[in-house]
Formats: sequence, C-alpha cells, structure tokens
Amino acid sequence: MNSSNFFARLFKGRINRETYLTGLIILSCVALYLNMVGIGAIYKSLLHTSMSQMAIDVISIAIYVITAIYFFSFTLRRAHDIGVGWDVFLRYGIRDWITRSQLVFKKGDPEDNQFGTIPSPNINLLTLLGIK
Repeated sequence: MNSSNFFARLFKGRINRETYLTGLIILSCVALYLNMVGIGAIYKSLLHTSMSQMAIDVISIAIYVITAIYFFSFTLRRAHDIGVGWDVFLRYGIRDWITRSQLVFKKGDPEDNQFGTIPSPNINLLTLLGIK
C-alpha cells in the first residue's frame, strides 16, 4: 500500500454521524486497551531493568500519535460532511464542545459538496481506517 494514497484516503471524503461516532468509540476502546495491555506487558517483562520506563514512554507516544492521526481524520471527514474543512480547527479549536456537538448532531449536506459525494449510510470500517 502506497503511504501517500493511505494518507490521502485518511483525510479526504466524508463520513456520516453514525460512522463518526462508531469510529470514535472504537478508537477510544482500542487506544485504552493497547495502553493498558501494551504497557503492562512491557513493564512486566522489563520490570528489573532501567529500560522499562523508556520502553513504556515510547509505546505510549506511538499509541498517542496513531490515535491523534485517526481522531483528526474522523473529525475532518465528519466536518467535510457538514460542509466545512480545515478551517473548523482554526476557527474553533479541536476541543471546542459546541463544534464537537455539531459534528455529532448536525445532519450532513444532503447533496454532494466540494469535499466529496454523499457518504454511504453503511458503516465500512476499512474505509473509515483509510485502508480501502
């Protein structure tokens, strides 16, 4: 898989409300699980070494970066569905709850817009994760 195509798929197009919420729930569960299991396994295996804290930090940072990339991907593609782009991050900031609630509750554009065609009503995890 070409990495440039992967990132293009990850940040282009639209997703509907249901897919957005499903993606956020899955992302949160996977990140929590990986942090708990991954860090626990590393800590247990390296319990008596000085490298254990550094290994835990590296794994935590990697999980955080991957989680952040997917979070921005989901949020941007949902913003595309309601007709806004990167400017939503600049105007309101990613943590603004009014903007976040719009992403959850506001219906998407009923027709194709400048960001893509109407998203499928079905949830496709491969498309959501930028794999397909």
